[in-house]
Amino acid sequence: MLTFDVGADREGSALVATWNDAGTARAQVIAAAPGVRWLVDAVEGASDQLRPVTVAAAENGPVLEVTAQLRARGHDIRSVTEREYAAATGGLLTRIDEGTLRHDGNAEGTDVLTRSVIGIVTRAGAVDGVAISRRHSVGDTSAAVALAIGVHVATVIPETKPFVVFAAS
Repeated sequence: MLTFDVGADREGSALVATWNDAGTARAQVIAAAPGVRWLVDAVEGASDQLRPVTVAAAENGPVLEVTAQLRARGHDIRSVTEREYAAATGGLLTRIDEGTLRHDGNAEGTDVLTRSVIGIVTRAGAVDGVAISRRHSVGDTSAAVALAIGVHVATVIPETKPFVVFAAS
């Protein structure tokens, strides 16, 4: 599965692979770069290479423009609701606290995820949950948001077919 996000002020975007490995959430940063212009082509390229079947996106934020472009190119996009986003944030924070999230160990990807996660500030989410506040967090949270949604979808939501997930900051 691929997940991606666009920063709150479009300062950066991240593309993250996430998967469920026998109950352990795993992640790898595929790409992270300034701006948004590169993201549609990167998602398409990774989709062609990795062959995910389902594409999903958060229902809010700057990523909606990317979602619209991908839909215009014929991609089926599954929307991730605010409730799912809040559950994804809570799940990510729990996995970080418990040490039950693994990444590929790539130094550059690890740095991207570390910088993104360290800057997280939460806000009240749907139904008493918390969600990553893209606007109030410090720095570019796109990798953290993509990671949270991807891990949630890969480990919690029953998978009917493989998919690409992306969220907006």
